[in-house]
Amino acid sequence: MNTKIKYFFKLFIILFIFLNSISNVSAQELNISVSPPITEILMIPGKETVQTYTLTNGSDSKLISIDIVPFLPDIENPEEIVINEKDGLIQSKTYSSWFSIEKPEVVFGQKFNLPSNSEQNISVKISVPKNAILKDYYFTVLFSIEKANSLISENSLQTKAQIGSNILITASEKEDVYKASSTVLFSSPFIIDSLQKIDFKIILENTGRGFGKPIGKITIENLITKKTEVLDLAPLNILSSYSREIYCLKSEEIVPCESSPKILIGLYKSTLSYNLDSESQIHQEETYTFAFPISFIVAVIVTIIIYKIINSKIKK
Repeated sequence: MNTKIKYFFKLFIILFIFLNSISNVSAQELNISVSPPITEILMIPGKETVQTYTLTNGSDSKLISIDIVPFLPDIENPEEIVINEKDGLIQSKTYSSWFSIEKPEVVFGQKFNLPSNSEQNISVKISVPKNAILKDYYFTVLFSIEKANSLISENSLQTKAQIGSNILITASEKEDVYKASSTVLFSSPFIIDSLQKIDFKIILENTGRGFGKPIGKITIENLITKKTEVLDLAPLNILSSYSREIYCLKSEEIVPCESSPKILIGLYKSTLSYNLDSESQIHQEETYTFAFPISFIVAVIVTIIIYKIINSKIKK
């Protein structure tokens, strides 16, 4: 009996060390970064350009490989993307003539060493063929880092982490790409308590031929006092033929679109005005919100009721 207990105890210790080691390795593998996180390129078919990435390896792993895969927005959640590794340069030749690695001297999928706690510039040449259809193309440059688990053997088990940088390419024969957009939704609550904020939901659609960013603002005006507050829209990319929710920009941070915290009383008119990059048309939408001191009135009524109850008991 004692022998069996010792056996199971040793087995438990071995499994604990093994699983803990895998967990530690996985955490270390995530410590990589790439700059820039996104690249926007307008290219004439038949021309080429070179994009340089700075890859920083803060982990103790050093085996790096590169792939470039197409992506599209998630249909159910357009703010997220879905990458298609089957059409990537490692598994497919669909876009093999579009990209090549100039530095370091490796091909896509080939592993190379990037020492721990170091960084390296990766240069990728982009060549849009002359026969390319004039439209937008979306890719993600995937940098993979992996390390064999030394507890078993160098070739038996590997942990792997990936980090990506998006490339948005507009293939066009001229610099001025047709830009157009429309408002899918601009809304705010009709009635709020005076202590609440006016919050907005904005969904814009890109109906043009190339990706673009909305440039605009929301102006909140109290129709009684004529005081105004301005919210700046965050310049988030909207891909061609897609829509997405737009947020606001405050102190260089992307935040929900909402009024600043203060007591609001009266009728407020909120005006959304924007265009998409170089789009000539300025879009405008309006919404109205009535701020009423509901919580204050409820507090007064409750106070009066309590006072009357107490007062009536004292008289008795």
